[in-house]
Amino acid sequence: MLGAIIDAVVLAVGSVFILTQTIPQLFNPEDTHAEGILYLAILGVIVNGAAVFKLRKGESINEKVVSLHLLEDVLGWAAVLVGSILMMNFDAPFIDPLLSILISLCVIYNV
Repeated sequence: MLGAIIDAVVLAVGSVFILTQTIPQLFNPEDTHAEGILYLAILGVIVNGAAVFKLRKGESINEKVVSLHLLEDVLGWAAVLVGSILMMNFDAPFIDPLLSILISLCVIYNV
C-alpha cells in the first residue's frame, strides 16, 4: 500500500512538473529533434510491447495489472511515434508539447 501511495505521488508530481514546463511551450514551441524522438518511440514500443507479450497470460492479479499498465505505456509510445512522424513531415513543432500535456493529463487522471 505504501509503495502504491509513493508511486502515485511521484507520478502526480512529475506530471504537474511536465505540465508547468510544456504549457508555455505550447504557445511558443521550440524546434525538436523529431528523428531522435522517433527512434526512442520505436524502442519504447518494442520494449514495452515485449513485456506485455510476456505478461499477457499472467494468472495473478499483479501480473494482469502490470500487463495493463504496460499496455498503456505501449499506447503512449505509439502516440509519440505518430507525433514524431508528423513532426518530421510537417512544420508542426507544437505537437511535442501537445503530446506531453495530453499524456501528463492522462497520467494524472489515472493516478
